[in-house]
Amino acid sequence: MLTGDNGILQRAGEAKEKTEEAQIIEEARMDILAKIAENKGKDITEKQLKDILQKYFDSSEVDELDMQGNLAELTDKLTTTDGKYKIKVSDIYSGNIQPIEPGLYDQEKGTLTMTWDDLVRNGLIIEENGIVKNGSNVNADVSRNKLEGKLVFPSNITKIESGSFMGYQKLTEIILPNGLNTISARSF
Repeated sequence: MLTGDNGILQRAGEAKEKTEEAQIIEEARMDILAKIAENKGKDITEKQLKDILQKYFDSSEVDELDMQGNLAELTDKLTTTDGKYKIKVSDIYSGNIQPIEPGLYDQEKGTLTMTWDDLVRNGLIIEENGIVKNGSNVNADVSRNKLEGKLVFPSNITKIESGSFMGYQKLTEIILPNGLNTISARSF
């Protein structure tokens, strides 16, 4: 009863292991929530998630993960730094990863449809020295119809001028950079 396969010592050891594994998952989740709070409620980036995972898991395994998009189906198991446990990433985080590449994304597929540079080059967005300018130009009507889905701004944008995206009703989500310090009235 004390030492058998289903004995008290065996069950106590299993309970201890489950508690340790749950503690690792909970600590990693708390770090992720802290990072989301630091991002002012926005999704974390792939780099931020990898940095957190490397704190708890084997670095070489974490480096091999491709985490773009939704992690809900990510079932890769990572080995803890002490080598004792293998834990699914999706048990820790199943939210979205903030896209790294600035540009326009298909909202349903989550795929990049046009980079930020292409949007500027084609006159769909007017940007000069980190300032997004008013879109009242020759291409404004074209821009309103072509800019559909999720728009991710690059990190160098510091200001969005008034009227820059007025009437752009097909934009479903906008990810703004941390360095943005001015959104003029009626920008959107």
